[in-house]
Amino acid sequence: MRTQLLRIIIALALVISIMPLALADNVRLNFKGADIQAVITSVADITGKNFIVDPRVKGKVTIISSRAMNAREIYQVFLSVLDVHGYTAIPVGKMIKILPDADANQVIEVEHVAAAQLVPILRPLVPPQGHLAAYPQSNVLIISDRARNIGRLLKIIKRIDQPTSGEIEIIRLEYAAASDLVRVLTTLQQQEQKGQAPTERPTLVADERTNSILVGGDRSARLQLRAIISHLDTPAEVEGDTHVVYLKYANATDLVPVLTGVGDSAKNIAVKAEPGKAAPAPAAAVRRSSGGGNQPLFDIQADESSNALVITAPPSIYRSLEAVIRQLDIRRAQVLVEAVIAEISSQRTSELGIQWIFDGSQGDKPVGVINFGNNPISSLAAAIANNLGAISDPFGPGMTVGVGKFNSDTFNFAAVIRALEGDGETNVLSTPSLVTMDNEEAEIFIGQEVSIPSGSFTVSGSTATNPFTTFERVP
Repeated sequence: MRTQLLRIIIALALVISIMPLALADNVRLNFKGADIQAVITSVADITGKNFIVDPRVKGKVTIISSRAMNAREIYQVFLSVLDVHGYTAIPVGKMIKILPDADANQVIEVEHVAAAQLVPILRPLVPPQGHLAAYPQSNVLIISDRARNIGRLLKIIKRIDQPTSGEIEIIRLEYAAASDLVRVLTTLQQQEQKGQAPTERPTLVADERTNSILVGGDRSARLQLRAIISHLDTPAEVEGDTHVVYLKYANATDLVPVLTGVGDSAKNIAVKAEPGKAAPAPAAAVRRSSGGGNQPLFDIQADESSNALVITAPPSIYRSLEAVIRQLDIRRAQVLVEAVIAEISSQRTSELGIQWIFDGSQGDKPVGVINFGNNPISSLAAAIANNLGAISDPFGPGMTVGVGKFNSDTFNFAAVIRALEGDGETNVLSTPSLVTMDNEEAEIFIGQEVSIPSGSFTVSGSTATNPFTTFERVP
C-alpha cells in the first residue's frame, strides 16, 4: 500500500513540475519508470490534444531527452513510445484513441489496379499474426495489423495505385489494315496476359475510316504496342494487292466504270489527306514498272465468262471498293410482260371495250376488264369475286378478261389465250413475252418479212421472151 501511494505522489510531482513549462515554447521531457497514464496526461497538457485511453493501456514508461522540444516534436516522441510498448494512436475526428496496436483494422479502396494483384506483393510485409485479404467484388483490401505497419502498407499501396496517364495515342497506318492489326494484337494480348486483371490491359480500337489504331493504357504498354505496330506496318513485297470478286446478281462489265470512278475519288482523297507526302506513296496508287515507267497501281478488269471483277488496288482503296460492291451486287426486281396478238372480226372489234372495277378485299386495287359479250359489268365483278381462275366460264367462248396476273394461285394470263383460241371469230397470231430488269428499257419485236412485188420487166431475145418480176421484202 505504501509503495502504490509513493508512485502516485511521484507521478503528481512530475506533472506539477512540467505544467509551468507547458507555457514555454520548448519542453524537456524526462520520465523514469513513470506510469503511462501519467505520461498521456502530461502530453495532453503540452500538446493540447484530447485522448481516449483504452482500459487495456497499462505499463511503465521511461523517456530521456537531452534537449528541449516543441509540442509537435513531443507528440512524435509520444507516438514512438506508444509503438514501442505495443499501443497506437488513431485519430477519430477531434479525438485520438489510444488502444493496443494489434487491434488496428483497415479497409482500403483500390481505384486503379486490381486489389487481388496487390495481395502477393504485400503479403511478405504483413507479420504472421496479421491478416491481409482482397475482396474482388468491391476491389478493396482488408488489413488487420499493427497501426504502424498498416501506415507503411498504405504508403506502398498509394505508390502502386496510381492512375494511368490517361493518354490515348493515335497510330496511323500506311500499309497494313487497322482492323487486321487490332485482331492480331488482341489475340497476342489474350495469350500473354491471361493472369492479368482486365483493368491493366491496354485498349486497342481500329478506326477504319482513317485506317488508324487508337491505343490506351499505361506508358510502357503503349510503347510496346507501338514497337510491334511499326514492325507490322510495312509494305508488301509487291505494292498493291490483286483480288477476284465474284458477283451474284450484278453484271461485271457494267460495274467496271462505276468502280473506276469510286477508286479515282478514293485516290484523290488519300492524296489530299497527306499533302506533305510525295505522289508515289501507296495512297497515290502509282508504282514503278520494270521498264522504269509509271504504271497505275489501281486497276479493275471484268471477266465476262465468270461474271467476276479482278481488282488491283492498295488495301485502303480496296476496302472502299469492296463496300460499294456489296451494296450494288443485290437482287433486282424483274418485270414480266406478256402480250397476245390476234386477228379479230369486225363484229368483235365493235364490242371491244375496257371497264374498270375495284377489288376491295385487300384495299382498293384497280382491275381492267375487257368484255366481248353483252354481259353487264356487275356479272364480271361477281365472277372476279368468286373465282378469278374460272372467270371465263360464265361468258362462254371468246375473250372475256384481259389483265395481268392477280396472284400465284388463281388467275393467269393463259386463261385469256385459251378464251381467244376457243372463239371461232378470232385468230391468235402470237403470244410474245419479255422478261427485263427493273428500271431498264426493253422492246418486243414480233413480225416477219413479207415479199411484196415492186415491179416487173421483160427481156426480149432473138428466140424467146423472158418476163421478170421484182419483190421487196418488207418486215
